[in-house]
Amino acid sequence: MAGVSVFATPEVFEFAQRSNMLSARGHCDAFGDEADGFVPAEGVAAIMLMSAGKARELGLEVLASIEAISLNHDGMSNGMMAPNSQAQAALIAGSYERSGIDVGRIGYVEAHGTGTRLGDSIEVAGLVNGFRAQAQPYDAYLGASKSVIGHTLVCSGLASVIKTLLIFRHSTIPAQPLAGSLNSTLDLDRFMISEQAVPWPSDKTYACVSAFGFTGSNAHLVLGKPERRQLEPQNSPGPWAF
Repeated sequence: MAGVSVFATPEVFEFAQRSNMLSARGHCDAFGDEADGFVPAEGVAAIMLMSAGKARELGLEVLASIEAISLNHDGMSNGMMAPNSQAQAALIAGSYERSGIDVGRIGYVEAHGTGTRLGDSIEVAGLVNGFRAQAQPYDAYLGASKSVIGHTLVCSGLASVIKTLLIFRHSTIPAQPLAGSLNSTLDLDRFMISEQAVPWPSDKTYACVSAFGFTGSNAHLVLGKPERRQLEPQNSPGPWAF
């Protein structure tokens, strides 16, 4: 599975500028009090998907397991770029209910986090309502890769997945940078945003990724943290490209 975002022509920037989506300061300040839009970025990302049995057979390191994945659409809304908090909450709540996932075991949520005041507040409200619907205690860290690498558009979902895989690999949740202070209008409930790196909580086994499209499409992925194991060296005949 791969995604590529390359701006060979200026149309994306012109469209985003007309729609008042771009940050005038040139910084994507997700969840920050100075959030004023996003910064487009180029990116190329690829991951390999296969069954756990096949990975073991080949002696490959498993970076994460896919525990649940859900998609829905906002339907009628205030516009193409206006997200729908209720649709996002329904997606998240339904995903956990169908998969039987205990939200108390979720340690981190990689948010879509575009760095727009409207989008951030709607996304946080959808997350909080989706988690509260489970009627289970929870506490989880919240972050967004767009504050570091910008918004890679069609590649941004995979960029968020790769960030989450690296969190699992290093058992560390990286800092969420804020240009100023945290947006005081956000009701984070039991979610936490840390401006310092923190160790992965030892009692947590899941991390989640949210990704939303301009046209109202919503996606939510739950990844399971694998147990680290020592891999046996594999001696396979070549030649290999890498």
